[in-house]
Amino acid sequence: MENLDPWITTSTVLGRLQRFEDADAWAKFANRFRAPIERFARKQGLSEADSEDVAQETLLGFAKAYREKAYDRTKGRLSTWLFGIAWRRVDHVRRKGERAFVERTAADDATASWAAVPDDAEASRVWDAAG
Repeated sequence: MENLDPWITTSTVLGRLQRFEDADAWAKFANRFRAPIERFARKQGLSEADSEDVAQETLLGFAKAYREKAYDRTKGRLSTWLFGIAWRRVDHVRRKGERAFVERTAADDATASWAAVPDDAEASRVWDAAG
């Protein structure tokens, strides 16, 4: 079992993350959210390697947006915002894979694999379960 540091309040975490040179805060943030993001991506059908990439890209996307002050706590929970970033990354990987599939099998119905994509409510439930 993974040994995680005790989690502190979101306000405290976000306060520490405002100091971009606080490598410890960023490492703890990444350690806390990497595994749930990877589990979420795996539950969406991505490979282990793609799930790791999604987690990395999600955390980097968060860091960039946070530094640009794009995150507004009054608009929702931190986990919801991270879910949004992760969901877009998963969607990107699927679309990239879909394009490759279409190129390889132009005669097949390329939209069939999209039938398995959950709606927003189901995707949110899966994210909450992964966290």
